[in-house]
Amino acid sequence: MRRLGQGSGMEESTYAQAPDPEVTGPEAAARRGDEAEPEVRTSLDGEVGTVTVSGDLTEAARRPLVRAMTDWLLASHSLREVRLDLHGVAFMDSAGMAVLVQLQRLGAPRGVEVILVHPPAAVVRPLQLSGLWRRFPIVERGEDLPAVLVPQVVGDLLAAAEAAPGFMPSEEGRALYEAARSVSVQGPLLEVGSWMGKSALYLAAAARETGRHVVTVDHHRGSEEHQPGWEHHDASLVDPLVGRIDTLPRFRRTIAAAGAEDVVIAVIARSEVLAPLWSTPLALVFLDGSHTEESARRDQDAWVAKLALGGTLAIHDVFPDPADGGQAPFGVYTRVLASGEFEELPGTGSLRLLRRVR
Repeated sequence: MRRLGQGSGMEESTYAQAPDPEVTGPEAAARRGDEAEPEVRTSLDGEVGTVTVSGDLTEAARRPLVRAMTDWLLASHSLREVRLDLHGVAFMDSAGMAVLVQLQRLGAPRGVEVILVHPPAAVVRPLQLSGLWRRFPIVERGEDLPAVLVPQVVGDLLAAAEAAPGFMPSEEGRALYEAARSVSVQGPLLEVGSWMGKSALYLAAAARETGRHVVTVDHHRGSEEHQPGWEHHDASLVDPLVGRIDTLPRFRRTIAAAGAEDVVIAVIARSEVLAPLWSTPLALVFLDGSHTEESARRDQDAWVAKLALGGTLAIHDVFPDPADGGQAPFGVYTRVLASGEFEELPGTGSLRLLRRVR
C-alpha cells in the first residue's frame, strides 16, 4: 500500500507481505520458514528516510527493508540519511543483523548513513555480542535527533560500571571516563590492574564512543591487600584447585554481562612482563595495580614511556597525606610531574591526571 502525505511533501509507504493465493496452510508455513514478515512503515522527507519496523527482525524482514531502501536510492538523488526506528522489534537473530548490514552497504556508495533509532534490548544485545554495534550510529527517539549521535550503549556501560564490584568511587570513575573520551591522540587505552572489571567498564564506555580498544593488564592473582589475612581478602575468590586468588572469572563475567567483550582485550600477565613486548603508542595509561613501592615503580618504569605525546596518564589512589592511604601511587605522581614531561590536568578525588607534553 502506498499513500502520499497531503500537504507535507512527505511520501509514506507500508510494506507487508502479500498472501500467496495458491499456497496456504502447512505448505505456506514451510515455505516462509514459520517467520512472519514484520510490518514496515516508511516515510521520505527530503534528504531523510525513516523506516519503522514492528515485529521480528529476521530473514523475513529482508525483502521489505531492502525494497524500501532500493526504492529510495532509485527515486531520490538527494537521500543522505536513513533512520531505522526499531523500538517495536521484539526479536532479532543473526539473519536480522545481516539485513541491517546489507542496508548499510546499499547506502554506502552514495554516502547514505543508516542510523538505528531507539533499538530495544532485543536488538542491542545481539549487536553487542557480535561486535557489530560500533558499525551504526545509535540515537533515542524524538522529533529532533541530536546533532551529535552518541550510542545508547555508552550509558549502559556507565551504568554497568557503577554496579560492578570494585573500589573506585563513582565520581572518580566518571572522571576516568571523561579523561579517556577526551584524549585527542590516536591509540588504545591501557589499564594496569583490573580486579573485577569496574574501571575497565568506565574505559570501555569511552572506547565505545571514540572507536578505540581497552587493553587490561593483570595477573588476576590479587594484590597484597587481597591475600589471606589482609583487609580486603575474599575467600570466595580463591581457586580451590591451586589455592590462590583468581579474579579472572569474575572479571570476564563483568565484561560479558555489560556487552563489552568487543572493546575490552584482557591480557593475563604481570605488567613488567608484558611491557617489553609492547610497541604501540598509547593514548591513555591508567595505573591502578599493586600499591607497594616496588611494584608501583615497576609499573611506572614499564608503561609511562609508552604514552604517545599528548596522551593522558591516570593514576589512582593518590593520597598526599599518609593518613589517607598508601604513598606508592603518590610517589609515582610526584616523580612523573617532576620529570618535566607532563602537565597536570584537573583530577577528582584520589584520581590524578597528567598529559604528556614532551
